[in-house]
Amino acid sequence: VTADDGKYSIDGLPDGDFTLRIWSEYADQLEKRIVLSGGQDLTEDFEATSRPQFEQHRNKFGKPYRDKY
Repeated sequence: VTADDGKYSIDGLPDGDFTLRIWSEYADQLEKRIVLSGGQDLTEDFEATSRPQFEQHRNKFGKPYRDKY
């Protein structure tokens, strides 16, 4: 989860190749390949563009949820 200013931090990752993904209910998922080595700090910026319309989450059958449960 990002801070109010949009910044994030992930601590304690081992060295290696990773895929860093971001997700928002209002934008498409984005991903970047990152390589960590030697305990270095790494800065990665993402710019998420809002989708034109919010898509409501659907149930496992691809149908809308009922109004009340």
